[in-house]
Amino acid sequence: MQTDPRFLTAEGAAQTLGVSQATLYAYVSRGLLRSEPVPGDPRARRYHRVEVERLRDRPRLRRQPARAVETALNSGMPVLESAITLIEDERLYYRGHDAIELARNESVERVAALLWTSDLDTNVFDAGEGVDAGEQVFSHLERIGRFLMLLPMLAANDLAAYDVRPEAVIRAATTIVRGFTGIVTGRAWRTGSLAESLQHGLAPDVDGAARLLNAALIVSADHELNVSSFTVRCIASARAPLYAAITGGLAALSGPRHGAASLQVESLLAEVRRDGNPGAVIAQRMRRGEDLPGFGHRLYPGGDPRASLLLDLLAE
Repeated sequence: MQTDPRFLTAEGAAQTLGVSQATLYAYVSRGLLRSEPVPGDPRARRYHRVEVERLRDRPRLRRQPARAVETALNSGMPVLESAITLIEDERLYYRGHDAIELARNESVERVAALLWTSDLDTNVFDAGEGVDAGEQVFSHLERIGRFLMLLPMLAANDLAAYDVRPEAVIRAATTIVRGFTGIVTGRAWRTGSLAESLQHGLAPDVDGAARLLNAALIVSADHELNVSSFTVRCIASARAPLYAAITGGLAALSGPRHGAASLQVESLLAEVRRDGNPGAVIAQRMRRGEDLPGFGHRLYPGGDPRASLLLDLLAE
């Protein structure tokens, strides 16, 4: 029987990668490779040759930067190492610190300092001033649209926008955070913690909301090379102002396969509330062949530790 040259068998794919078949199956479960049934033999699986060879070449590309540039965006899995975030064994780390423990024990301001300066104890938010951006900035737009409209206004008022020294970039970053907080809460954030300011604007009557918001911000602060982070880094590499880089990141975040996926989760929760029977809603969606938004992250086949943390805090 003539074989399709576009595909490899499990044995061939494992040999190409130089791994055992058990490791090959682990790559599939983590979303690094796709497999599909072999026509006429549904018990057998086949693997796209191009994807297998691309995965094989990733370590080689890291050792050959010129080659990496040519293929960086080929597969949607950019070749770029990060000293900021590590995802390993279904755990998330920021600069060597367990992100879940940081979310339990630290403030988002201190974690921002860790991400931006490698030092938890640096007071980065002394570098910015409150931004009044709540009422007057395009209130008819959705929140992300208001963020996008605010950024060029902030850039126009920053004479050091093109200064890429670390201290200047941190000042710009704090200005952006304060501006976005003003849009969310309707008032400038000048005193208290960021989480407390957000609680005032989002859930003033909910006890403990600040702690939940603080933890959610920390576990969402970075996640290796997602689409928006990679977009920001590409724009920043051209020495564009931080305001421009964040604009590009927000544009990527607005897509339904990235940040706007949260809207699909909200729709699912609304459907569950209306029906009153979560099991029935899930069964109906599965019967229709629909995904369950918010579930099944490829990097956490055993369960997302960030979700576990937030559910634990809600239970507490």
